[in-house]
Amino acid sequence: PRAAGSRRRSLRTMPQVITKDELVASLPPVATIMDAMKAAYVQYSDGKAWVAPVSHVLIEGQGDACIKAGYVKHQSSWVVKVAGGFPGNAALGLSNSQGCMLLFSQTTGELETILLDNGHLTDVRTAAAACLCISKFAPPKAASLSILGTGVVAKLVAEYAVGLGFGGIIVSSRSTESAEKFAAFAKSKGWAKVSIESYAASTAIDTPCGIHVRTISSRHSEPFCRSVGTSTYFSVWIRNLS
Repeated sequence: PRAAGSRRRSLRTMPQVITKDELVASLPPVATIMDAMKAAYVQYSDGKAWVAPVSHVLIEGQGDACIKAGYVKHQSSWVVKVAGGFPGNAALGLSNSQGCMLLFSQTTGELETILLDNGHLTDVRTAAAACLCISKFAPPKAASLSILGTGVVAKLVAEYAVGLGFGGIIVSSRSTESAEKFAAFAKSKGWAKVSIESYAASTAIDTPCGIHVRTISSRHSEPFCRSVGTSTYFSVWIRNLS
């Protein structure tokens, strides 16, 4: 039958490859991404999604990666994501974030699509999720957004958070040069008030911060500030500053 013949032909079809440039060009507005993240959290909480345990790979002396997989039930695809971080890439003119996503059919298990995003979708998702949390849980009187870190995710958070109602942004980094570059970037994205705070001051906070979404990675056993434990993976905190 014709239908059977069509199915046999589809099984031999090569998977579609979508490049990072194509993905960046097709990304929706951040508000739409945040809505999608909210919907995903609700689906997971309602038992409508299945997520596999995370697998971690440490490439000694170079970087690390995590492998994640899951799917929303009764949809067309299930996904495997590889997301890596390689700190030495900056010196090579490459993003520290690397990886890709593989989309498989929930019906046949065939590999259908390769999202060759080099980790960009993970960075976007992380920043959008951080801004979603900030928009929902920020203290009402929080006047400034304080970000520790100046990497890719930190920049995306600064870009996405412009419209969240804060009067200014405060940046801290281990590198003064990186902090100054980040401040210029934040101004270019619409932040009228940008301040730089020393790394020592940022990591010596005695009182709990409003929200923790750290944007620096750390493998040190000591907490990076007294109000955030070693289990925190990302941190952007909001403080009641004018």
